[in-house]
Amino acid sequence: MTQGTGQDGVLLGLVWLATDGLSRLADAMSNVPVMRSPDSRQSVLDMVRKRNRAFAPSRSDRDLEEIKNFIVACQADDESFDLLLEAIEIYTPRDDPDLFTLKNLANTLLRRAALTKSELRELLALEPDQIATADQLIAGIRRARPGSARSDIDPRNVREAALLLLDDPSPRQGLTQLLRFVAWLADVASVIDDPSGSPKTGRLRDWAQRTASAHGLTATARQTPAFPSAADDRDLDPRQQVDLFWLIDSSSSMVIDDRINLLNAAMRAAIPKLRRGFAERTAARLMVGVITFSSGARWHVPPATPIEDLQWTDITAIGPTAMGAALRLAANELETPPIPRQALRPVLILVTDGGSTDDYRTGLDAINSTPWGKRALRLAIAIGPDASREILEKFVADPESDLIQARSPREIREAIRSACALVIEAVPAARGDATPVPPPPATGVDSPAASGAWIKVSGGQGMQIGDHNEQVNYFAPVTVTQQGTGTRPRQPAGGAGLRVFVSYSRQDERYRERLEISLAQLRRDNVISTWHDKKILPGEEWDREIDENLNNADLVLLLVSPDFLASDYAYGREMERALERHESGSAIVVPIIVRPADWLNSRIAALQALPSGGRPVSRWPNRDDAWLDVVQGLRRLISG
Repeated sequence: MTQGTGQDGVLLGLVWLATDGLSRLADAMSNVPVMRSPDSRQSVLDMVRKRNRAFAPSRSDRDLEEIKNFIVACQADDESFDLLLEAIEIYTPRDDPDLFTLKNLANTLLRRAALTKSELRELLALEPDQIATADQLIAGIRRARPGSARSDIDPRNVREAALLLLDDPSPRQGLTQLLRFVAWLADVASVIDDPSGSPKTGRLRDWAQRTASAHGLTATARQTPAFPSAADDRDLDPRQQVDLFWLIDSSSSMVIDDRINLLNAAMRAAIPKLRRGFAERTAARLMVGVITFSSGARWHVPPATPIEDLQWTDITAIGPTAMGAALRLAANELETPPIPRQALRPVLILVTDGGSTDDYRTGLDAINSTPWGKRALRLAIAIGPDASREILEKFVADPESDLIQARSPREIREAIRSACALVIEAVPAARGDATPVPPPPATGVDSPAASGAWIKVSGGQGMQIGDHNEQVNYFAPVTVTQQGTGTRPRQPAGGAGLRVFVSYSRQDERYRERLEISLAQLRRDNVISTWHDKKILPGEEWDREIDENLNNADLVLLLVSPDFLASDYAYGREMERALERHESGSAIVVPIIVRPADWLNSRIAALQALPSGGRPVSRWPNRDDAWLDVVQGLRRLISG
């Protein structure tokens, strides 16, 4: 291959020539003398067909209509228009001003690609249309040119997709985009035929390598986005890809209390932290898409936009709440392809302050019917008091996974930040483990692991999800000096077992029930007896029963969640009394983190929490493993 220049370059833009452009080109061509009569046009047609027998424009009795047909027929391949211009030029004096006008207009409307015509012919000879459908080609274009694919143009085949990608103000950038697209095609071919490498996969990659070399593109040319060769695993390793889809309510109600502006500010703040979190803590590459929904649904950020390239553009709020349309739009991306078969499970985050004004059920059905939709991690952020809990719980589709609540506008930023932290937490750590591994203890911490208590500290290797200058480590052990911490609960005489008081929020009833089930063996062995407010009998005085059992408890378990922290009774009364007894050494308090919450900024931050590392129960891939970890931790505490 040799690098093309001038007329060797593939002609661009003819396939998508707008109506006014087609009319201007036809008018200019009709002024050239040889195109003015049917007989002379037939001579031009015969000359073109000698070199391209496939050229067959529709004929017409009207001159201008027939000339337009000549131009439209040129859209079928990459050379016919050049042959047509050459034939017109042969039959026209070189100094003809109308010929000069025609050539200048053609050069203005239609650019040339860096790719040569022969190179494009070689690519199409590999029969790439057998690899992907027309719908799948759109996904490939979005991956090759994130954020700039023409949403109003659907390429019918690989040739049209190639011309679309090549059609860039910078010919070199256009060629780079095409090479990325061919790399994507090769990956798709390997999935369809043989993951170990099909002949078609090898031929496509070989074509891309030779073309990149001929045009001076290398995998290390970072200033211009490089052709992704095997040396650049960021682009070619689909096994390390995570697709994140935000579905954001942009209806009129989001104007209330300035919610939409606070949401925009929260997203602007979260993106760099999400980018940094993935770079520092995971082995994956994050691809992001953002759907907004109001009177309809649209891509605010195209799918498969690399997090490194994502720049937030503010969302405006107006119209109804077409949540179903957003779910259906997302479902289109949850196939293989566009998501590679070897990718990690995608993440869907639904953000809304209301219900749905269209049929959300068909949207949920569409997501649930896709292979990736069934496996996806789904999170939901409920803004304000009117968000439909019923719809959001159906979206999350996990009875033990809870909604992220933003009851007031000021909580929107924390809700977005919590969701981003959960996305990072759900992805394998950089060392390739099945689940993220807590970082080692921070340096500079006094007497690490002396008591086994865990606390939020600054410094170390923790994930940055706090303020811009604060690095948070959720796993660093420090010594806690409060009296009673680390002591063994007193075993009552007579073998009656330790008296355990469970404090929780009513919204966490199902977690309390799961805890009861998990503690069954400890109760059978008479190691513990449990009490909670559901054991209050009719006619008994509520406050007196709670106070009596709390004051007599040996062990107090706090089921910590955002609702627990917000409860004036559970947090403000039960927990305060429990901490008083804990500090006096008369009882032990153990927080059990059931849902993500800001507990590390509360009074219980200095206590040893369960499950291990303070990881919320709702964020364990298998909830039974989480509860087993809780029980084992309690057994160690009791027997220690």
